[in-house]
Amino acid sequence: MAKRELLLYRSFLTEGNSIFKTTLFVWFIIGCFGPTAFDPGIAINPTISECGGFPVSRSARLDHGSSTSEFCNDDMLHWQYNEKTQTVTLTNDFVWLNCCGVRSISVYQTADGRYEFRQTDEPAPEGRCDCECSFDYQVDISPVSKSIDLDIVRNVSDATPTTWTAWSGGIDLTENTGEILIEADVGWCF
Repeated sequence: MAKRELLLYRSFLTEGNSIFKTTLFVWFIIGCFGPTAFDPGIAINPTISECGGFPVSRSARLDHGSSTSEFCNDDMLHWQYNEKTQTVTLTNDFVWLNCCGVRSISVYQTADGRYEFRQTDEPAPEGRCDCECSFDYQVDISPVSKSIDLDIVRNVSDATPTTWTAWSGGIDLTENTGEILIEADVGWCF
């Protein structure tokens, strides 16, 4: 503990020991030594589709399932880089989830420079349904250089495990566009 924190703690002890003062001290210590690995707020234009995915994705044939069924496809990451604006657009299509959920997107940059594309799914207030379908997650990140190290992290609060890395790797953005297979044959593939 640094000298400043020790003196602050001693002054709390000598001037009375209230719960309020102890709580303030703990918050202060956590603020000084707590994790600072993430830089929040770098997700631009976060968008999540309704059940079935973005109509543009489906009409552009961005998905690559081995079945002709709209309920069986590949979980894919599509990316497009705009060198002029230094913006990369990430579209993760055909993420297979329960139809009744509250979903969100966040993007963080870790202290070591990696980007974490976090996709969250929690039960809807009325609970889960007895059906599953595909969702698309899309986000822009800017400014980025000609390559990024990316982790796609999924957090489904009522799954086991609740959090896992769906994909991790580097993307060379000099190609300006590309796609990466996350998982083949997702959904109702018979």
